[in-house]
Amino acid sequence: MINITLSDILTNLAEIKKASPGSLKPIRSLMEGARTLRDDPRVIEDIISGKNPAGITGVDSYIFNLVTEYIRTGEIKEYNKFLEKYSKDLLAMIRITGLGARRMFSIYDRFGCRNLEDLRSIFSGKPVGRVIEDAGFDSDVLTPFYVKRLKKGIDYYIGLGGLISRGAVESLSGKIKKNLENLSTVSRVEITGSLRRKKTFIGDMDFLIVPAFNENSFNKGKSMELLKDISRLEGIKKLKKTDLREASVSAAYETVHEVDVEVVIGSGPSYAWDLLYTTGSRKHLKELEEYAVKCGKDAGTAFRNSFNAASEEGIYGSLGMEYIVPELREGRGEIEKALKKTLPDLIRYDDIKCDLHVHSSWSDGLISYEEMISKAKELGYEYLAVSDHSVTNEYGHGLDVPGLFEKMEHMRKLNTQTECLEIITGAEIDIISREKLDYGNDIISKLDVAIASLHSSHMNTSEKNTDMVVNALNNEYVDFIGHPTGSVFGYRAPMFLDLDRVMEVAAATGKALEINSYFLRYDLNEENAAAARRAGVLLTINTDSHRPKNLDLIRHGVDIARRAGLKKEDVINTYTLKEFRQWRKFRGRSHLR
Repeated sequence: MINITLSDILTNLAEIKKASPGSLKPIRSLMEGARTLRDDPRVIEDIISGKNPAGITGVDSYIFNLVTEYIRTGEIKEYNKFLEKYSKDLLAMIRITGLGARRMFSIYDRFGCRNLEDLRSIFSGKPVGRVIEDAGFDSDVLTPFYVKRLKKGIDYYIGLGGLISRGAVESLSGKIKKNLENLSTVSRVEITGSLRRKKTFIGDMDFLIVPAFNENSFNKGKSMELLKDISRLEGIKKLKKTDLREASVSAAYETVHEVDVEVVIGSGPSYAWDLLYTTGSRKHLKELEEYAVKCGKDAGTAFRNSFNAASEEGIYGSLGMEYIVPELREGRGEIEKALKKTLPDLIRYDDIKCDLHVHSSWSDGLISYEEMISKAKELGYEYLAVSDHSVTNEYGHGLDVPGLFEKMEHMRKLNTQTECLEIITGAEIDIISREKLDYGNDIISKLDVAIASLHSSHMNTSEKNTDMVVNALNNEYVDFIGHPTGSVFGYRAPMFLDLDRVMEVAAATGKALEINSYFLRYDLNEENAAAARRAGVLLTINTDSHRPKNLDLIRHGVDIARRAGLKKEDVINTYTLKEFRQWRKFRGRSHLR
């Protein structure tokens, strides 16, 4: 995916430039351009077609020239001078660790690192103190804490293991589904696998197909021919492997988009069975089969008796269970709850009444108010918070106090011109230290919603970061903590933070923690969101929007909430504006619902 590749390069260049004093302009251009390319693949098409950079929002002449150079030559010379010494993995480690280019280049050069394996080998079999002593580093270059951060970054990077954000391939999966549906012999296509279970990060894309010739029974010969037709579809590079079974055949394809596609061709009589099994997860299916055996039935026979069910509901019903939605099929106790008829009534997309974390042109957002308001109305929102960065966030064009007051006045005027939607004024306020937020309480108290976030704390200890967040939660005017762990998928490892302690204080103060829906954040993730609710913490689902299309990403946050087992009442975005204001007034003293 060329837009993701270019976004990575621009982000790496921005991190490298941060190490050298000078103008913020090229760094901001690189960061803005990276996000623009990442969020809207069509920008690449505009640049290829020769569209004037002045007509492309989020891309200035500097970024336009870099992208044009890459499209023309397959490389960017400014970036290549670093690749001559360091691998792409090592350049990625600069941003992932948060340790900075100057320190990382110093470490690479001192140890002679040229790739990730070289970097990993530094710590193999040696105590941290010995590594630092042997290298002869100054005390501020490589400390035991920095080594800990470096190791965490390496583990995080390796742990990505070829995964990709579901949000990054969502439009692609829709396009492939449409191409499959356009095949003359195909009558049904369903997206399955981890995509159907709404996992946030996936390894490949799975599809279940029922061709017309298989509606009554499975035809092996014609099914194998269909696999050849699929290999000729747009974007498919080659057929990698096939697996022929008694009543189905599957095939894995390599694509030009650098994400594999797996297709299962089934038949009408076994459609419900195939849909269940291609959706997964393996752990869920194993537990389902074990339950059938426990009931004294042969698992295969018990399930085959459900072949004629019109839907998966019939399969679960035949085992005496409530229907388990795909998002919950992970082997986390959902079968026991389905048997007891105690599955949660999960939050739905249409329960969301607002987005509390949207950035506008007052800071680093590139959304016109017309686009913002139009999209919010389309999503059925009752209100929307415009929450821009605070003053010390230089790279995010943070607002100083006079600028914030000017924005507040603008919001008031905008509200008088807006029908069927209330615009409220918020701010994403940087947590500066244990004792200080970026704005004083005299300013924060005037906001309609106050978000407190850590942005530059990846080099802090867990104790320091935790104290900073706890201090923010104890501030009477702060409503919730934005993207609590600071994780950015593939771009930044989570910061050190005692999340259990944060949850404990959030519950005690009646504050919320954010599920950030942006497709590289997804923070809190589903495990942490579930843990937060068990701890008595309310959640808020927001998009952290900087571009018009970002507002649609709210559904990804809802997906995380559903996978975490959250209900409508667990999320403050489901409150009406009146209820939200009541919550702000009485939080920590009484619960609204």
